[in-house]
Amino acid sequence: MKQEILIRKLNPIITGWVNYQKYNVSSKAFEKLDYEVYKCLWKWCIRRHPKKSRKWIAKNIFTLLEIELGLLV
Repeated sequence: MKQEILIRKLNPIITGWVNYQKYNVSSKAFEKLDYEVYKCLWKWCIRRHPKKSRKWIAKNIFTLLEIELGLLV
């Protein structure tokens, strides 16, 4: 799956979930969501680039995902 497709699929799902949760006491829920999304995206990056080092993935791919998704800081 291409990066753009992944972002297009994730954004409405995450936005909907955030809008649903924003009226609750949600700091723990958002923290959990951030962790789960980070973990899933990291695994996706590793599967997509199996011959690249973790450092290369973090620098080149994961940084771009963070910027485009606007979720991870």
